Amino acid sequence: MGTTLMYAAFALIVLISVASHLRKMQRRERAARVSAEHGKLFSEGPRAQHPHIDATQCIGCGACVEVCPEGDVLAVIAARPAS
Repeated sequence: MGTTLMYAAFALIVLISVASHLRKMQRRERAARVSAEHGKLFSEGPRAQHPHIDATQCIGCGACVEVCPEGDVLAVIAARPAS
């Protein structure tokens, strides 16, 4: 009985953390889609340099989006780069 309860508690913790992660990723993707649409309408182009993401090397983490000095020109949508 004790081990069953322990497994159930572990499964609940994993389920909660996975659900939280998925919600966070959905919010990020939604914000990226909004930024991508906004960029299509009001983009003045890159200000200093043109960012290039090699899609074969991209792992979809979004680090490039967070550190891009160009603003909202990069996005990761559905774990694929979009510029």
